[in-house]
Amino acid sequence: MKPVRVAILGNRDDSFVRPMAEGLERMVARAGGEPVLLPDGLEGLRRLGEQNIRTELRRLIRDVPSERRFLNRVRDCNVIVVVDSTPRPFLRGVWQIEELRRLLPDKPIVLYDRFYLPTRGSWPRWIRDGNAAKGLAPGGFGLERFDWYLCASVVSETGFPAEPQPCSLIGVDLDDLTLWPGRKREFRALIDFEHAPDAEERAVQIRACEQTGTPYTALQGQYRIDEIREIYRRTSLYFLAKRESFGLPICELQACGSYVFTPYSSWTPSHGLKTDFGLSGPGQLSPNFIVYGNDPERLKKEIERIREAHDPQRVFETFLRFHPQLFRGDVPQLAAFLRQIASGEIHSERHLEHPALRRPPDASELPESGEAPALAGAPEEVPGGDRA
Repeated sequence: MKPVRVAILGNRDDSFVRPMAEGLERMVARAGGEPVLLPDGLEGLRRLGEQNIRTELRRLIRDVPSERRFLNRVRDCNVIVVVDSTPRPFLRGVWQIEELRRLLPDKPIVLYDRFYLPTRGSWPRWIRDGNAAKGLAPGGFGLERFDWYLCASVVSETGFPAEPQPCSLIGVDLDDLTLWPGRKREFRALIDFEHAPDAEERAVQIRACEQTGTPYTALQGQYRIDEIREIYRRTSLYFLAKRESFGLPICELQACGSYVFTPYSSWTPSHGLKTDFGLSGPGQLSPNFIVYGNDPERLKKEIERIREAHDPQRVFETFLRFHPQLFRGDVPQLAAFLRQIASGEIHSERHLEHPALRRPPDASELPESGEAPALAGAPEEVPGGDRA
């Protein structure tokens, strides 16, 4: 039997998409499939179905050949995987999923997300009804948009639905040979990007570093992936500056031998350890996480305790023991997904069977045709920043 050919639509940006797409390429190959990574695939997906005259003229002159190349590459594949994360994949006017279905009606379209939408708390309601604070227009999609869902993690605070779900929890493969727990030149802290609502917590972290004589780097601006990972390899302890719904840096830094310091356990909901993800509520964190209750004195004691016995290799081994699927992925789960594609169990009309997470919006609620919703509250994410 021929291997399942998997088109992986990624991008070249310095965000979470690129390492997830490249990791999925490695995982598909290890699972016995044939990956076809399109580094500009999301851009090709965005361009499909553009309607206004100006963009049509540009496409006539320049973009039609590139669009044709995009379609030709995915046409020969058995399944198309979009690599992105909530809320963008469920919004109108961002990715042209329906146009892709029209052009390639026999291809299952799958989303590879950092987490599964039904476990994302209020996000389904915000996507459906809109949320001005998040910059979301009403009228988004629910599970009915994609034929299947590949997910890196589960947000443990929300119970995973008990009934069968169109979802495969495959983790994430970050093992691209740029993350390792080498010997550190010095015991050094890394403080995440400033997040205005949590400025007090970040100030406590900075003062604790200064009062314990701990050298630190406070992230600011933007970094290329190779730049941020060089910083990670020099880091011994990492301070979260806000709640991370998943957080690739949390995984990447543990792979580099760094402890994760957080004022509250609720800031790391996707890293809780639970025997039953169907139960709501947070799980226990691995020994690599230091929770200090935003208490300055307790924080300073924890910094000194970790400094005395810090062993980067032990941190890495602990990470692999408790969360192996967040460094090298869960290949058996992905292989099972590929078998479902090969057997036809996951097909191009499977999305019609999924329950919608939204009521049909009134015509007055929908964005104008071809108009992308505002994304003021959902910016593109940069390495070391909001790569949650």
